Amino acid sequence: MLELMGLALVVILFCALTGGLFGVVWVRGRIQDASIVGALQETLDNVEAAELEASPDADWYHPMEADFLCREFSEMGASSIGRFCIPEIDNICLQGYIISDPPAYVTINDHPQYGCWTDMVMLPQTGGSLTLSTVAQSGTNSPRPAEHELEFLHVSTHPVSMRGYARAHTMSADFKEPDADEFTAIFNAIMVDCQEALAQQDINQAMLESLVRDSGIVLSGDEAHTINAERQVQRHEQTLKQVMQHYASDSGLSAEDWEQQRDALLVVYDSVPPTLLVEMLYERLDVPEELEGELASLEYEDAPARHLAGRFIALLPQAESIDCVMTVSEPVLADIYRIPQLPLSNRKAA
Repeated sequence: MLELMGLALVVILFCALTGGLFGVVWVRGRIQDASIVGALQETLDNVEAAELEASPDADWYHPMEADFLCREFSEMGASSIGRFCIPEIDNICLQGYIISDPPAYVTINDHPQYGCWTDMVMLPQTGGSLTLSTVAQSGTNSPRPAEHELEFLHVSTHPVSMRGYARAHTMSADFKEPDADEFTAIFNAIMVDCQEALAQQDINQAMLESLVRDSGIVLSGDEAHTINAERQVQRHEQTLKQVMQHYASDSGLSAEDWEQQRDALLVVYDSVPPTLLVEMLYERLDVPEELEGELASLEYEDAPARHLAGRFIALLPQAESIDCVMTVSEPVLADIYRIPQLPLSNRKAA
């Protein structure tokens, strides 16, 4: 259930764990002394640490509603797995079940602001997950991997009706039998997939506005741009690191040779953001003054970065030209250039 719900009170909240709902709930107090952008960025970063943990002593916030849902599923033959929480996220309590007809994991979720809702998670034999959820939709949804399908039901859907909806799906697909011992691992794995999907997406200013709407915080209008620029750099650096690791492995270099060469390598993959591409080429190459305008213009061209870089490098004088020494396909298709000497006149040291 990992869907972007809306903001009001604490940190980023995975309002359950099924790959459908990313509840993002903010605490006003968290943003009082820090900069708004810093607080928003920190909250987004906290998503990566969230994991489900057993918490048998956790109390319900809405015991009447939560106990009713638990009782209904128990009467349907569902087997309790236990009470859980997410330590990195405040104010979320959930009870896990498995049910055989249909084959599904069930979570009864309770939050002090958003109340109780149910998620029923089914695992197709072909992979991924299907989540049926009665959580109230906020209209602000987070990116979600395509293999983790989410279907919203009405918030008042009774557990018996929910089981009927789930049974209908078994007529067109085969699903894996639930395993109580795999509950935590499965839900954490789904959360990781959704975390990665969120990390690869830019944040929309309208989304930030909706998140702080009830907090009394006034945004200036450029917070999303600032956050996205930082996240873009982080994604870029992570991709470069992964490409370099593949190159080191595929090239067969000794550890000593690798240490000598890696600082002289330039990595270009197709989705390098235009601004970063221009910065990389300017910092790493000895760009003649007459080509600086040509380099700057790459930022405004709509073409794969590998194509743009190759075209610009072909314009360099022979003395400043560099060669592509390898193209790797993992984790992305990338060209790797070797720079024969450290940057000279108009570039920063590598």
